[in-house]
Amino acid sequence: MHTKLNRYDYPKTVLLNWAQFFNAETREELEMFAKSDRYVQKAYDKLVDISADEQKRLEYEEREKALRDRSILIITGKEEGIKQGLEEGIKQGKKEGLKLAREILRLYRAGISPEQIAKECGVSVEEVKEILE
Repeated sequence: MHTKLNRYDYPKTVLLNWAQFFNAETREELEMFAKSDRYVQKAYDKLVDISADEQKRLEYEEREKALRDRSILIITGKEEGIKQGLEEGIKQGKKEGLKLAREILRLYRAGISPEQIAKECGVSVEEVKEILE
């Protein structure tokens, strides 16, 4: 274990534990540093697990790929749903706007003032006058 980390007397910190773990050159060193911290131990256990044999490594990679693919599908589906929702909202808004404009025009033709129409339809007088122009 001849690393730069050993040349200096660094204080024992979580960061030092990780640095020593990543710089370990033998399995014994990895085991020793893994005991220094429960999270380093979890990383070591995962490393042992995935490097145990080719089949396990392939299974692990397949699982990780499946999780990434699922995540991408969820994100893509969410984006598509938002897009469709916006499009539907815009369509619905146009329909509602058209219905409102027709109602304002009908009321105006019936001789009702723009102020009264605004009050009746729940819009501002300026919006009524804009529609009537």
